[in-house]
Amino acid sequence: MMDMNYALMLIKAKKLNGAKDILEELLKSNLQDKDILYNLGMCYTELDEPERAAVTFFSPFNAPGIADQKSAGGFSAFMGIHHGTIIFPSLF
Repeated sequence: MMDMNYALMLIKAKKLNGAKDILEELLKSNLQDKDILYNLGMCYTELDEPERAAVTFFSPFNAPGIADQKSAGGFSAFMGIHHGTIIFPSLF
């Protein structure tokens, strides 16, 4: 059985493709798990897949309740997207 601890061990060992595979599998049954999403996004970043990383990092914003905020000012304004460049919002 694949688990988060094994994926984290692979990340620490710089075996990012293996960690990515496990995290993608874990994500199928835990779509809004922020730990899985963060670590998967980091794997994509390190594997030079920035588009997949951005989608993964921001997927929690697709959760119920956030859609209202996105539509109020437009998704691009909400995410800070200007001419195809994502300006990461301050979340903390």
